[in-house]
Amino acid sequence: MGKITFSLLLFASFVVHSETTTVSVGFENGLLGEYSNNAHQPINVNTFSTLGITSAIISQESDNGQFGGTQGNDYAVDVTFLFDDGTTVTFDGAVNWRDTKGSTIHGFGIITESVVDDGTDYVASSGYEVSYLMQSISSDFVYEDYGSISGGNAAQSGLLDALNEYLAYVSENPGTEPSSLGTTISSSETEISADGASTSTITVQLKDINGNDLTDGGHTVTLTTDAGTLSSVTDNGDGTYTATLTSSASVETATISGTLNDETILDTESVSFVKANTDPVADDQSVSLDENTSLAIMLTGSDSDDDTLSYIVVTNPENGVLSGTAPNLTYTPDTNFSGADSFTFSVNDGTVDSSTATVSITVNNVVVINNAPVAVADSYSVTEGGTLNGTSVLSNDTDAESDSLTAVQVSSPANGSLTLNRDGTFTYVHDGGETTSDSFTYQANDGSSNSNTVTVTISITAENDAPVAVADSYSVTEGGTLNGTSVLSNDTDAESDSLSAIQISSPANGSLTLNRDGTFTYVHDGGETTSDSFTYQANDGSSNSNTVTVSISITADNDAPVAVADSYSVTEGGTLNGTSVLSNDTDAESDSLSAIQISSPANGSLTLNRDGTFTYVHDGGETTSDSFTYQANDGSSNSNTVTVTISITAENDAPVAVADSYSVTEGGTLNGTSVLSNDTDAESDSLSAIQISSPANGSLTLNSDGTFTYVHDGGETTSDSFTYQANDGSSTSNTVTVSISITADNDAP
Repeated sequence: MGKITFSLLLFASFVVHSETTTVSVGFENGLLGEYSNNAHQPINVNTFSTLGITSAIISQESDNGQFGGTQGNDYAVDVTFLFDDGTTVTFDGAVNWRDTKGSTIHGFGIITESVVDDGTDYVASSGYEVSYLMQSISSDFVYEDYGSISGGNAAQSGLLDALNEYLAYVSENPGTEPSSLGTTISSSETEISADGASTSTITVQLKDINGNDLTDGGHTVTLTTDAGTLSSVTDNGDGTYTATLTSSASVETATISGTLNDETILDTESVSFVKANTDPVADDQSVSLDENTSLAIMLTGSDSDDDTLSYIVVTNPENGVLSGTAPNLTYTPDTNFSGADSFTFSVNDGTVDSSTATVSITVNNVVVINNAPVAVADSYSVTEGGTLNGTSVLSNDTDAESDSLTAVQVSSPANGSLTLNRDGTFTYVHDGGETTSDSFTYQANDGSSNSNTVTVTISITAENDAPVAVADSYSVTEGGTLNGTSVLSNDTDAESDSLSAIQISSPANGSLTLNRDGTFTYVHDGGETTSDSFTYQANDGSSNSNTVTVSISITADNDAPVAVADSYSVTEGGTLNGTSVLSNDTDAESDSLSAIQISSPANGSLTLNRDGTFTYVHDGGETTSDSFTYQANDGSSNSNTVTVTISITAENDAPVAVADSYSVTEGGTLNGTSVLSNDTDAESDSLSAIQISSPANGSLTLNSDGTFTYVHDGGETTSDSFTYQANDGSSTSNTVTVSISITADNDAP
């Protein structure tokens, strides 16, 4: 029974990460290797705490259960790792052992074909190899270079060879011993001139197996190069070693490698010897051209190293512009410029710029007779109501001198708005009307002259305009049916297309049937709502209109009031201020009532107020009654027609006397007929005559029946008279005169 060390090494970017634990291994008849008898397997590897490995079992792959082979060769094995999460992974590997310090010191290692992904930072990825090493414990044990390991299994795994590039030296005190694995080689200059004299300082930095810098000297470091020459190596005493690399005269790359304590340093360094550069030269030039023309200019330069040159314009001309890509440029002077101009440029050989060179330019003055440009008509199209962003109307216009042209608007379009830009582009917005074409005119100007005037024709592609619907209003009585006229009657369509109605929403308080022609039937549900509505759109066969509302006013279903006849009385010829005829009238809804006169009274005048009160003035006639008719109105409906009867209380009327005329001869007697014969009494009462005054020229006897006897006094008077009144037994009439003409009679002498 003996003890060996089992180490896990992770190699990544030339840094070694390791963890070591001790295992107990039992042997019979010596260690593994050239002994052919059975050997016990290593078991019970203690926990690798940071890697999550709880145990490892190494098992042979030979048919007889033995580890077979000879010292220095590889034997195929299986390596099974148990992780602390309960999972296991088995790898194909190889085992190797050698006697390095005598017959009592032995060791062997296992190289797996893949990386264990154990949940730690040691994650399987390109450039990582994992080596599981078991080695004997010895105070001065050194595990030698892997370079001598060989064998079929190593070749199959492909990892022993890879490991040979990384692992060079392992000791029992890795924290203080330099490692050829981590030690680095660097240079102060990675490029120097291939002149046989330029130098670069090569530095070796000692590092331990964990990649940490070491600061002690006293080690043996050698450096070699495959190009140029190296000085001897200087131990700086601080963990660094330096040498000077001198270039050769050839363009090539030197690879510097080295050894540390006779172990090959894994790292190498490369320094390139490059040819020394000569500055390129840019060539001055002088050129000339006529004003308002362009000139192609090829820039030139040279380089003694025959490097490929690039050309850079440094300063631009002040009185013109350059176009193209250097060295092939075109110079165009400013319009109408003549005189001197210039620009500068340099060349670059890939390393440095040359000094600047100048291209001197002479622009010759040329007297030119300007020709007016020639404009050509243009055609465009736009949809009805649309916007046309027109390309330049100048594109097909020409100018003999190739002057830059600008567009000048002459007339405007009739059916839209126009913005004509100087460059000939334009924006035309059609007004949306039903026109099929529009146009405007313009001239092209070359800065001096205008062209002919031409027409730009714009074809208008008809596009259907959606109809415009207008809201409608109707009314219906509560619970009634409305047969509505067409809701389309006030709707319009720009193309005068036939319209049809499309119902959008339904009424809330009734049922609706909307016909395509816009007529509809609405049946109110009889509720107490005062309004309802529905919405629709008008369609012209292609497009729908806006959505509008049809409003329906609901007229409450009113019960007509009931009027009752009235009776009043007034004295003959009197005035009656009647109380309201509505006082005995009724209304089911208790609406406020107003009186409406239907017919007038026959024997008087009437003023009927809305509140039913009235004023009746009797005409004084002998009628005993009068009447008029009216209806009561509740604000919605009229009542039945009823009669207001007025009883006339009779009142005696004074008789009316009329004057009378008679004649008698002078000194004669007149037996007069009744003066009452032409007098009247409204009640036709019997009349009697009452004398009021007597005649002046005779005597009078007036009887009650109106007859009288008048005896003239014989004087020379020609007339006489008396007055009387007629009496109907109650009232006396007016006073009238009875005139008597006296016929003269000759008196004897």
